Amino acid sequence: SEKFPYNFLSRIRWSINEMESLNSIKAQGVKKIQSKKYNDAIVDFSNVISQLPEPANEEEVSLKCTCLINRATCNLMLVQSYNRNKGKDELMSLIQNTIDDSNKSIETLNKLRGTGENENYFLSLVSEKNIEKLKSDSLTHLFALSNLRLGESYDSLNEIRKAFQYYSIAYNAEQFD
Repeated sequence: SEKFPYNFLSRIRWSINEMESLNSIKAQGVKKIQSKKYNDAIVDFSNVISQLPEPANEEEVSLKCTCLINRATCNLMLVQSYNRNKGKDELMSLIQNTIDDSNKSIETLNKLRGTGENENYFLSLVSEKNIEKLKSDSLTHLFALSNLRLGESYDSLNEIRKAFQYYSIAYNAEQFD
């Protein structure tokens, strides 16, 4: 029984150190976005995402989803920056990566908050106009950003109705007034 507290504390210490390290990698990625080094930033965000395959708590979910959204942003920036220089297949791949990352972020958020009956937790809160729950949930902003990236992705594909659908979800998720 003397081992339990030691093992428990060492696991917590490891977890804190690991999260600090992952947050540092994320911060490096953000600096690379600011320097328009999108491919390098994608590597940093991918590194963090790969180390959080099944986030276990709100802090891990928040970090993973932030990195998914940031990676999606980088892909969109590459689409916008290099539109003339890239082939159609490569541009479609970047847009698909954005869609995949945005959907993965939404899935991860819902997995933490949702129940078996309610797999689309945040979307149901938006549909029900449950402003209090949306306002009080620290993950609502990430849900809105994920939908914004989906809107931007479909906008770049000229799928205006789909883009509008996701823009509307993003807008309605954060309208608290």
